[in-house]
Amino acid sequence: MEQVNENANKNLPNHKTRKSLAITSFVLGFLPLIFLILKKLKSPLSNSELFSLVAIFSPIFAVIYGIIALTEKENKFFSLAGIVLGILTFFFISNGAISDSTHDGYAKEAKIRADLSQTRSIAEMIWDEEDSYSTLCDKSNTLNDSHPIFSSELKTIEDDIVLQLQKSGKEGIKPVCFASADSYCVSTMLTGEDYYCYDATGFGSNVSKSCNSANKCPIQ
Repeated sequence: MEQVNENANKNLPNHKTRKSLAITSFVLGFLPLIFLILKKLKSPLSNSELFSLVAIFSPIFAVIYGIIALTEKENKFFSLAGIVLGILTFFFISNGAISDSTHDGYAKEAKIRADLSQTRSIAEMIWDEEDSYSTLCDKSNTLNDSHPIFSSELKTIEDDIVLQLQKSGKEGIKPVCFASADSYCVSTMLTGEDYYCYDATGFGSNVSKSCNSANKCPIQ
């Protein structure tokens, strides 16, 4: 019997490892709470997809690490605290407090991309009418909501993008638009740090910075 217990103890992590797991469990249990506080304060960091995913999975690991570390009495405080925090924050997740925020961020970005993609067909219709792309944008390098034919469509696109970004804590940010006779580039900030860009070559994807000319999207 003593031999069995000795072999079982050998399979457990050593003292130093269990102490590290206890502290890690405690920290992981706190991460979702920090996320919720940042979300309440409308911090841009709470819109980070990576931070949201960490906040979702951290309580699971908090409970697992806490249970492992609990095999040693010296780690009891941090282990139990990590387990309790993990269970509580997992309860919030199951009720949508964090996961809904992540899904909401994805939905806003999808809407912004869909809005901006509409400028591509409008640009081609402007070309068909005028043999030029130049009136797609106004003098302030935003979408031309005073266009003689497509003003309402361009204004709707711009207003909806501004609204989606506003809901993400980014106030008053309009899509950027540059156009010349034979080319154009339109881009918008997304809910995170990236931009979404379309140009006359047919390119349409996430980029690291906004348009700065009519030539093409700034691809790095």
